[in-house]
Amino acid sequence: MLSLSLSSAEFRIKVGIGKNDLKLKLNNMIKFLCAGNACKVSLTSKARYLKDVAERDVYKETQANVMLALRPYIQEEKMGGEGRAKRHKGGLSFNVNPRNDLTPADREEVNLEFYQF
Repeated sequence: MLSLSLSSAEFRIKVGIGKNDLKLKLNNMIKFLCAGNACKVSLTSKARYLKDVAERDVYKETQANVMLALRPYIQEEKMGGEGRAKRHKGGLSFNVNPRNDLTPADREEVNLEFYQF
């Protein structure tokens, strides 16, 4: 019996991250996904930031932006709609799995100018 093990990496993103920093993290995630590896994304925040944006669910907004940027690279049937996110005291975590047909040549730079932050 053949056992296949995928490696995975955890990417930590602070809610309210700047566009250029998010672009760098997303490009690193895409590089990792194109190599056939799964990723765990952890969204974190400081309490003082959450007080400033109390009327919005900034975790879900950031998760939606990340998922939108990664959509061409991940298996949507394993995501469960918006991705199976788990809330915890420090924020929100979710996993993304790469598509089976990805190769390193499929990697493209993320363009974030159309996303709303």
